[in-house]
Amino acid sequence: MTFIKTKEPGTVMRRKLARIHKEDIGAHEALMRKYPAIFRQRTLGPGESCMSWGLDCGKGWLKLIDELCDSLQFMASINLYPRVEATQVKEKLGRLCFYYRILDDPTEPKDRTKLGRSYEYECGYIAGLIAAAEHRSHEICEDCGKPGVLSVTATGWRRTVCPRHAKAKGYKPLKPYDWRRMLNRKEGKDAKV
Repeated sequence: MTFIKTKEPGTVMRRKLARIHKEDIGAHEALMRKYPAIFRQRTLGPGESCMSWGLDCGKGWLKLIDELCDSLQFMASINLYPRVEATQVKEKLGRLCFYYRILDDPTEPKDRTKLGRSYEYECGYIAGLIAAAEHRSHEICEDCGKPGVLSVTATGWRRTVCPRHAKAKGYKPLKPYDWRRMLNRKEGKDAKV
């Protein structure tokens, strides 16, 4: 593990060089500077926010995160939806995880009845945008951004990678789990399905 001091005051980013190379740190920082309201917590210390570690994913997903943040910012500024603040953005079990919090108070004097939607609807729409981006990450190589599949190593580490990176790093495509086979084993049956 390597500690890299960034230009942001009080921010220390820890990176595993096997996943994120030093030259990729600039792209991560540029994306966070592009959306300062969403990534406001990036300047907080490690004890205060997980965003102090930065975007803990490969550069292949940066375009996906950029599109998501662009949509969230548009919805907040133009359509008067609640503002979103990222609390942690990382790869987990081969998929993007975007943890966030809603900043707006539902009791604010924003007249939602004139807008024709409720606060719950707005929060649900935001959750849907984020869930869609997380789901799309299963189809995008985390390293290069090309089409990829969820893959696994012999030791069980999962990542979404393209065929080129899968071959280079020893990943094999993850097969869908066969529930019927698992149930037959629990019941002591060896019948083929």
